[in-house]
Amino acid sequence: MSSDATPEQIAAIKGFWDRNTHLLLSAGAGSGKTYTLIQSVSYGIRKGYSESDIFLITFTRKAASEMRERLRKNSISTGFAGTIHSLAYKIIRQMNPGKKFSIITNPETIFKQLIMEKFSRFSHIPPEYILRGLDEKNAIDFLEAYKSHKEKNNALDFEDMVSVVAQRDSSLLKDYQNKIIFIDEYQDTSPDQVAMLKKLNPQKLFAVGDAKQSIYQFRGANLENFFRFNEEFPDSGRLKLTANFRSQKRIVSFANAFIKRSSSADKIRLVATKKNMEKPIIFHANTSVLQENIRMMLDHGENRPKAPTLPATILVRTNYLVKSIETRIREKKLEERFSVMTIHKAKGLEFDRVILFGVSPRFFPHPNGYPEEEDRIFYVAVTRAKEHLEIYAWPDENGKESRFLSVITRFARNQYLSSTTDKKGK
Repeated sequence: MSSDATPEQIAAIKGFWDRNTHLLLSAGAGSGKTYTLIQSVSYGIRKGYSESDIFLITFTRKAASEMRERLRKNSISTGFAGTIHSLAYKIIRQMNPGKKFSIITNPETIFKQLIMEKFSRFSHIPPEYILRGLDEKNAIDFLEAYKSHKEKNNALDFEDMVSVVAQRDSSLLKDYQNKIIFIDEYQDTSPDQVAMLKKLNPQKLFAVGDAKQSIYQFRGANLENFFRFNEEFPDSGRLKLTANFRSQKRIVSFANAFIKRSSSADKIRLVATKKNMEKPIIFHANTSVLQENIRMMLDHGENRPKAPTLPATILVRTNYLVKSIETRIREKKLEERFSVMTIHKAKGLEFDRVILFGVSPRFFPHPNGYPEEEDRIFYVAVTRAKEHLEIYAWPDENGKESRFLSVITRFARNQYLSSTTDKKGK
């Protein structure tokens, strides 16, 4: 085991093998969860457990690729390392030898096709708007049409794969049962994914997650799975990683203060290991006009006195804002040192300087989002920043401000940006 491991990490690395059958590790942002997980795998192998009996499960191909690279660097070759969907598909293929399946990687494309077929009279309206406006009867009809499409084309989407395995008789899964399973991002599991895990009947299960970073409710994730772990998997322990090795102290303090309000988050507070640097800054704009706010953010970010020389990563709540900012960057012919992405896409990543743009009632918290999940999305954004955090906020056309501001303004340095455009956009 590496001599760099902290006492908390050592407790998790060894405790999983020496104390409990199963373990839930609450790993705070920037606390070294992947390091801890890989070190625990290595420790188990040294204790005599077979590499081929160890399965590592993630939820994105990017995370799976990074996990396999970490294993390779440690000269470890496990029985499986990949996404839960790829494991489910592997099982389905084995249960159906010779049968070919079509995989739906982008269900939205099929949705749009079916919507246009079923509601051709509304062809002038974007399909996503039609889908949102369906009443209960039409929604049921649409789901039946989607199901029929999959059956006709022998197609499976990602969630089908998981539910098929979850519903199979345990006797058909014996080649995949009684393994030692490590699973990441447990806070984002769906009920079907937990049911699949239980069907696999792991000899030992090491689940890693952070309740404060559960942001995929729209994909079926259920945070209750995280809190019910010890009931679902008896003879299990619970440990935590609280030391944050990513962000400077003032950013950690800011993140703790913000998420403290959310009743759905666990009560684990991050403990900073880095010293104080610049206090997070919130820039208040006096206009509700999006393009004017983008202009001010880009201009001010380039020209403000004592601006950090670190490259900036701009994080936003919606894809619409990504496209709007990228368009303006191209128009202004700015150097592409401004990378722009949604907060969801940034999850798991870290950046020296983060600009969080769009704290406004129209954008963030998202008006159609789940309130407590919106809190957690903000927390995820804040905890991506290592050294500098800048937030851009503005009121809507009626002067209403984001509900986030009541906390942000207490713990960040407030600065004000003036625009020639008034609040009504005239």
